[in-house]
Amino acid sequence: MTAELNSKHFIDVGGRQVEVPLKIVLIRQVIKLASKGHQKALDWTLEMMALVQQSEAKRHASEKTYPTISRDELNKLSLEELHSLYDQAVKRDFGPDKGQI
Repeated sequence: MTAELNSKHFIDVGGRQVEVPLKIVLIRQVIKLASKGHQKALDWTLEMMALVQQSEAKRHASEKTYPTISRDELNKLSLEELHSLYDQAVKRDFGPDKGQI
C-alpha cells in the first residue's frame, strides 16, 4: 500500500506537468469533489482540515523560541527599555490572537 501511494504520477499544475506521489493525486481529487458539494468528500476534507490545524498549532507551540538575554545585559537596560521588552513579550504571548491575560 505504501509503495503504491508513493508511486509517481504526473498532474497538470498551471499548464505544466508535475510529478507527484499518488497520495497527492488522490487528495486533490477528493478536495475537488468536496468543492463541488460531494458530501462524503466534504466531510472528509473538513475533518482533515481540523486535524491539520491541530497538528500545526501543536507544532508552532513547540517551536516557540524566545530571545535570550543575560542577567548582565538585563542589568544594563534602562527602565524604559525593560518596559518595552516586557510589552513585546506580552504582545507575543498574549496578544489578540492568543487570548488575553
